[in-house]
Amino acid sequence: MDLELKGLRVLVTAGGGGIGLAIVRAFANEGAKVHTCDVDEMALSALASSDPAITQTSCDVSDRSAVKSLFADAVAKQNSAASTCSSTMPALPGRHPGSRI
Repeated sequence: MDLELKGLRVLVTAGGGGIGLAIVRAFANEGAKVHTCDVDEMALSALASSDPAITQTSCDVSDRSAVKSLFADAVAKQNSAASTCSSTMPALPGRHPGSRI
């Protein structure tokens, strides 16, 4: 399927695993230039090994200053601003914000 996304620059939050990773791979498979972030540095490392064209930043999107740095990093690595796709889930009561559900 060609969704005419080739060359589109996309930033996907929580792209280290689960739905976020599926979104990252779907955009990449359509030819988009993808940058992602996650709090799970091991997942980002695995993604870097399997898909080196997908750029990434370790980031906790609940931290405003970290998000500001994320956008700066994404622009620097992709040489352009990006469309944004958020797959981040809010923290549930009683769960650590970085935990996987």
